[in-house]
Amino acid sequence: GGMAGGGTKTSSETAMDRMVNRARGEAEITFLRYDLDKDGYLTREDLYIGMQELGLGLTPEMYRQYVDCNFMYADMDGDDRLSLEEYLVIHGMIHEVKRKFERFDKDGDGLINKSDFTKIVKELHLNLDESMVQSYVDMNFRFVDRSFRGTVSFGQFLACYANFLISHSLMHSNKPGHGGAPGGTRPTSSAPPMTAGNMLLEDIDEDENIRLHGGGPLR
Repeated sequence: GGMAGGGTKTSSETAMDRMVNRARGEAEITFLRYDLDKDGYLTREDLYIGMQELGLGLTPEMYRQYVDCNFMYADMDGDDRLSLEEYLVIHGMIHEVKRKFERFDKDGDGLINKSDFTKIVKELHLNLDESMVQSYVDMNFRFVDRSFRGTVSFGQFLACYANFLISHSLMHSNKPGHGGAPGGTRPTSSAPPMTAGNMLLEDIDEDENIRLHGGGPLR
């Protein structure tokens, strides 16, 4: 109870499989499904409602802040709505992160450790200074892993990574190869910088901190 993006294991996996396994055509279909008023743009509320189908297992507050980070990151022209091209940034980012997460989740339990967390961020941002990545991981991992299990779920990693993208793109938005989707660039966003970089992470309630799909494999 109390989880945003709930639903049955089957429906959640189906939605995530669609997000991960299909290319632009599926992204366009998803965009049209999320565009509730059919005006060709997605609002924050469209994303709040639509992305619940991914079943990320986040608390309602953390889920909402995760969507906010995605929206700010993808809203390249700062007009507070997402075009299809802007939404593709989110779609592609989730695809890439999920692919790498599954590669490091060798036993398929839906969890990775701190070392793997670090390796994924490094792989997604090869141009980043290694000490910067390590500093970010050291600072943020403990906010996610409040029970000191030494592991995080995909939903937790994705939320943490979205927060990282926002802070990093705001720092380096004009430098080629630094901002934007992994391996890409993005223009400067007019979205205001988030105060307190860990805003998104401070609302995790460990009692409600569940694994994606209730702890089952992500396959």
